[in-house]
Amino acid sequence: MVESVRLAIMLEPLAIYLYILGIWQSGLRPKIVSGKLDHALLVFGLSGIVIVGPLGEFLLERLFGPANPVVWILWIGFALLWAIFLEGRAGRRFVVYKVDSRVLLEAIRICLAAESGRFVETIQGFEDREGGITVTIHPHQTLRSGSVQVEGPDADTFRLRLQCALAAHFGSRPAEGHSHVAWGLFAVAWVALVMPMLNLLLHDPRIRTLVREVRRHLFGA
Repeated sequence: MVESVRLAIMLEPLAIYLYILGIWQSGLRPKIVSGKLDHALLVFGLSGIVIVGPLGEFLLERLFGPANPVVWILWIGFALLWAIFLEGRAGRRFVVYKVDSRVLLEAIRICLAAESGRFVETIQGFEDREGGITVTIHPHQTLRSGSVQVEGPDADTFRLRLQCALAAHFGSRPAEGHSHVAWGLFAVAWVALVMPMLNLLLHDPRIRTLVREVRRHLFGA
């Protein structure tokens, strides 16, 4: 029973996170998400694995020693502080889901062209040398997504303006069907959702007896 509860704590947040990503990837057009929201959902999705998973237990013992209630409280507090620290860095970016890396690059190029020719293309994105603003693009081709980081003077205002320009650009494009990435995320989410329940059922003595009886009737063993 305890092992099944632990497995549920590990996998249920991950299942919810992957299911939300699947929804974003299955929309008719690219989905733009703020960096803070994207980071918060990622932290939630990995929280169970990090806190009670094998890696979490390993780090807990190395940092705080043998597990006990006080150590668990310290470990959870440490994990929350680290997540809050990274949340600040996530505020500098936004993420676009369901988009090819080349499509995202071209869309940003078109949006920045309206900025009076201030931006020049660099290896990692675009730069306004006079204004000191840089737009860095990190594509994730496997997941058909990409993160866009904006830094420089008045970066928050410019980032919001770029998000609105991209939303208008993608909104004018023809609608698309569901992507294979969305179906893959939904499949993994359902597996993660069902595994704790299956584990609980398979460890129930009544279920195990029933399985043995079914196997004996089917295979004579």
